[in-house]
Amino acid sequence: MTIAKNKPISTTFEDMKTLLINAYQGGEDKLMNTLLLVTRILEPCAYSTVLNTNSPWTLDVLYCLSDLYRQPNLKMKFQFQIEILFKKLKVELE
Repeated sequence: MTIAKNKPISTTFEDMKTLLINAYQGGEDKLMNTLLLVTRILEPCAYSTVLNTNSPWTLDVLYCLSDLYRQPNLKMKFQFQIEILFKKLKVELE
């Protein structure tokens, strides 16, 4: 992706929040694949100067992941993926 290169990402991935919500409603397999995609896209934010953890776009997706993490019926493997991302970004999971 282009986050590590400090370039804007394409509009295809712009609305990751909706992508996560649809995946959560779509079932376990869809959620796992979507979580892997989103976490891999967001990992370079730890080193980006433009899309870092303080940018509104990144924060919006992180808040969505945080809300997803707090769902009572979310499986541990999904929570673990979210925890790993937050640790890599050095952001507290609230």
